[in-house]
Amino acid sequence: CDSFTEVKIPDSVTRLDYGAFNNCDKLESVTIGSGVTTLPECAFYECKALKSITVPGNVTTVGKEAFYGCTALESITLEDGVKTIGADAFTNCIALTSVDIPASITSITSDLFTNCTNLAAINVSEDNEVYTSIDGVVYSKDMTVLMLYPVGKTDESFVIPSTVKEIKNEA
Repeated sequence: CDSFTEVKIPDSVTRLDYGAFNNCDKLESVTIGSGVTTLPECAFYECKALKSITVPGNVTTVGKEAFYGCTALESITLEDGVKTIGADAFTNCIALTSVDIPASITSITSDLFTNCTNLAAINVSEDNEVYTSIDGVVYSKDMTVLMLYPVGKTDESFVIPSTVKEIKNEA
């Protein structure tokens, strides 16, 4: 995949294997068809030219390190229907500035956006039953767990709410 810049996965494709588009250095654009329900581990690992991605609602699982090292990735759209995002799925995506988490998400890890140095806000849909966000910081819905604090947030101080009982690793 050293030369192509665009991938359109047709609706007839129902399965992508581990690392399907791993290290496609010139890949800038991906369209995911309606047959795909899982983006496997390392699916777009280090696709350094990928600028934006829409994960459609038919994809319920984004695997571990699926977009790891996509350093040009500026925009992620996670449509309602996505339920689970694996560890390090967006690690080292240094061009990201904000991400919106849909209501359908039921499982994320605290190391989801490790080293996303420009990520200043992670916004969770108000309709999400598992997570919530305040000023771009992600908590469990009951506000007892601090899940994610964006690395690129530039506040000089941060007061942890008194309801928080646990702070996740790499939060």
